[in-house]
Amino acid sequence: MEQIIYSTSLNWLQQGNEVDAAKMFEKCSLEMPFVEVYFELGAERQYCMYDVTIYAPRSIYDLTMQESNENIAQIEKAIHSSIPDDIIIRRISWRGKAESPETESPVHSLTLEILQQTGVDRIKLEWQKSLKRLENDPEGAITAARTLFESICKLILEDRKIAYDNDDLPRLYRKVTDVLDLATDKQTNDIFRRIFGSAQTIVSCLAEMRNVLGDAHGKSQSFATPEKHQAALAVNLAGTLAVFLVETWRSQSKGSNQ
Repeated sequence: MEQIIYSTSLNWLQQGNEVDAAKMFEKCSLEMPFVEVYFELGAERQYCMYDVTIYAPRSIYDLTMQESNENIAQIEKAIHSSIPDDIIIRRISWRGKAESPETESPVHSLTLEILQQTGVDRIKLEWQKSLKRLENDPEGAITAARTLFESICKLILEDRKIAYDNDDLPRLYRKVTDVLDLATDKQTNDIFRRIFGSAQTIVSCLAEMRNVLGDAHGKSQSFATPEKHQAALAVNLAGTLAVFLVETWRSQSKGSNQ
């Protein structure tokens, strides 16, 4: 739910030309812990009550300490405007967050910049989620990384009007490489044939990592939580391959429009 509310709120700010507030909100993350079910007095209608916590870097969090700040007020208004009718927000609170070395990495920032070119807010949020989870939730980071890459594949296939039904990740990727002329059997250069063949293996391993080490399935008592550096490998591999697919797809799309 947090992703939907975040994306809708950001879109609200952008549509209202509240540019500064939107740029500030892009640096924040959102959590919505459930509070309780609320029943309307004298009626059968029920509501779900949530708290909203906005995690902001120091430069933004300090602004919330001021008596009045227009951008902060615009962000909170956007969140209230994005809440469905059956949800009640009890309170909106702000908390500071320390930026980890991973989120400040130039490579991660470049990846975010390129993924934003897809024009799909969900994809940007999936990348940010995978980075955010690296520090304290390596299982979740692996799952988010796999979800990001799957979203990229589906986006490209939908753009090219290629059906994918319930294909698993390796099959989705094979269809993408075929439509983008990246399939190994289409390569005349042996170096690229080996590189793209290895990439297919990486995608298969990424899907397997999510099934075995991610948080998408229940775990036995003997399950060993993956280490942070192992999760970082999955995230960085997914980001690198996603960027390559996006840049290839956009380059071909530009060429066909000229």
